[in-house]
Amino acid sequence: MLRFALKSLIQLAAVSRLILFIVQVIFDACFEDFDTSTNQITLFEANISKSQSNIGRKIFNGVNKWDSVYFTYISIHGYEYEQMLAFYPGFPLLLNLFSRLTAGLFTCEYLTTCITSFFMNSFFFVVSTYYLYQLTDGIFGKKMAAVSSFLFIINPANVFMISSYSESLYSCLQFILLYYLERNHFLSACTFICLSIITRSNGILNIAFLTHFFLKRNAKTLIRQFSNKPALLIFFLQPNNLLLTLINCLRFVLPLCFYLSGPAIVFAIHIFWVYDNYCHYNHVVSSSSHWCYNKIPLSYSYVQHKYWNVGLLKYFDTKQIPNFLLASPVILIVVIGLKKFASLQNSYLAIKSLGLIDTENSHVEGESLKNPSDIFVYLTHCLFLTSFGLVAFHVQILTRMLFSSCPFLYWTLASIFIDNKTHNVKRTCIVIYFVIYNITGVILHCNFYPWT
Repeated sequence: MLRFALKSLIQLAAVSRLILFIVQVIFDACFEDFDTSTNQITLFEANISKSQSNIGRKIFNGVNKWDSVYFTYISIHGYEYEQMLAFYPGFPLLLNLFSRLTAGLFTCEYLTTCITSFFMNSFFFVVSTYYLYQLTDGIFGKKMAAVSSFLFIINPANVFMISSYSESLYSCLQFILLYYLERNHFLSACTFICLSIITRSNGILNIAFLTHFFLKRNAKTLIRQFSNKPALLIFFLQPNNLLLTLINCLRFVLPLCFYLSGPAIVFAIHIFWVYDNYCHYNHVVSSSSHWCYNKIPLSYSYVQHKYWNVGLLKYFDTKQIPNFLLASPVILIVVIGLKKFASLQNSYLAIKSLGLIDTENSHVEGESLKNPSDIFVYLTHCLFLTSFGLVAFHVQILTRMLFSSCPFLYWTLASIFIDNKTHNVKRTCIVIYFVIYNITGVILHCNFYPWT
């Protein structure tokens, strides 16, 4: 049985960043980079490579591949190319800020940015570990919290969490906002939801988390208000009762609207900022189909479709079978989690009430998952991302997208390790999956080969 104290997990999370970084330096030095001449990155990669020192190139070359080049370039030069609009500004803005604070330590701007990115992501990863532990502890207890946090430290998407990607930052924001929502600290949660919205496109889904937890907190009050009214129609026909009900509803609705207004305003500001900076100050091709001419100028879906061929069922092609196979393990984990949820007592009642009404504790000795209403919203979030990713994304990104945003995955895997009924073969398969994806990810991704 895996048993870790929180302090040990924090230390392990920090040490794991250093180990992975050293490993990527070794593998990057041992293998030649794959030919990237046909990649869109070559449009501006040359500008970066000219500015980096030899030592910086050797040490940090491995963690600045694929999308890392975009994030690094945006941090230094801003959004100069249209395809860069697919990358939300949260991470590059933070990277630019902290790089400026450490600018005097190094003469090379690129090297400063790379070093800052690594330490910044390492910090966010450690904080993510801490809050995943606290979030899980509040729902399941310390044993599940320890195992879930350990699995997060060695998760298959680790190579993206040491590279100049937004995965570590997003995980940090996601786990913190969920931690506050579980404790009904809605104002604090709103702050981190706003930050998540400008960090990743799927951050907008956190508005659903906010709505769910707010409704759940007030569900008991609303039920209590009407549960003793045998004839609701007669009750509402009385003017005084109707007025009282309307006042109570306003007391319920207005705070929710207030909390939702923050993320909505941030999302609107982001749309306007992109439109104002790109459409007004760049030479846009005069075309009615261009996103700048839409009534609501959303650049993300347009850019993703134009430059990466992202769209509904676009990836359903025989040549993409290897990418579906890459994503198959994480999809299988989601299916296992769904099956575990369905096997819980009162799971149907949790689904029927959308997880808003607490069901009786169905915890069975020897099993780790318990009250289905506690995990319904996490399962729904995970299923939505998985389903949408299968039909509308590059399917291979499911691994890093789910492992950086869905605590339900870690709870499903942790329950397999903890539950007494689990066969050792399942635990062994999980360990093999994690080890293979960590090692293969470092070797391939850091040498510009396609990976998840």
